[in-house]
Amino acid sequence: AFHGVFGERLKLRQIEEFEREDMRTLKIWCFFDQNAFQDYQKAIGMRLPPGAPAYYRRDDQWITLFEIPGAATQHGEASLKLNVVLHEATHQLIHLYRKALIEKETGEEVLWLSKEAGGGTHWFREGIAEFFSGAKDLGNGEWEFLIPVRHRLAEWYRTRKGKRSEWSLEELLSMRTGPELQARSARKGLGDQRRLSSLFYAQAWSWVHFLYFYKDGKYREKFLKFVDLELTGKASPEAFTQVWTGGTKDYDWEPVRKEWLGYVQGLWNKLGLR
Repeated sequence: AFHGVFGERLKLRQIEEFEREDMRTLKIWCFFDQNAFQDYQKAIGMRLPPGAPAYYRRDDQWITLFEIPGAATQHGEASLKLNVVLHEATHQLIHLYRKALIEKETGEEVLWLSKEAGGGTHWFREGIAEFFSGAKDLGNGEWEFLIPVRHRLAEWYRTRKGKRSEWSLEELLSMRTGPELQARSARKGLGDQRRLSSLFYAQAWSWVHFLYFYKDGKYREKFLKFVDLELTGKASPEAFTQVWTGGTKDYDWEPVRKEWLGYVQGLWNKLGLR
């Protein structure tokens, strides 16, 4: 799925083609239960957002997670556990390809933990991971990818129905990092930090899905231009604005905001969220 979307456009090699073993081996560390997972985080001094079931660690390129009980497949979609694995594996792939592409362009080695290897916008970082986590088991070993992520749609739908606070498009696009998300969620949420932090993932996913699929790809070319910047270490909120507006001053974001919300409303209706 990843190569189907980006491979030809960005001239990405298949992962098996990398010469170095650390660039072609995707690694997962799975704990048997949440207690063991949390004990390990305490032992290594890792601080995670509340409720996080998994994470990708850039320093050693490992995915770390635990078995999620009761995560059976629903509505023919991937189980929550598989959704988490696909999400974190996307982080892993993006990190690997970003490092390789920057090194190819500059001719210099890029450290795994370098700022440029980490990406420039948080909506892309988490939105693209959720984008590739949407999957459906078609049977006989066949899968459909890039489908709407039901639990993320439901999350935003419940927020709207309950008239609770959410992220504006401006706030979404300006977010640079995970720590910034946690800090801004705490300020914005007034005790509702966990919900707002999670909602950001739902809105970021919907924005990426909108950019890629809306009206048979109306905005896909702009999106792919920005993906190119993300995978070559040149992305930032300002860079996205430049790609989107072409440098137009006082650009009016309201029409595209309405298109995005209308697109999400259509997905809610399609999945019976009314």
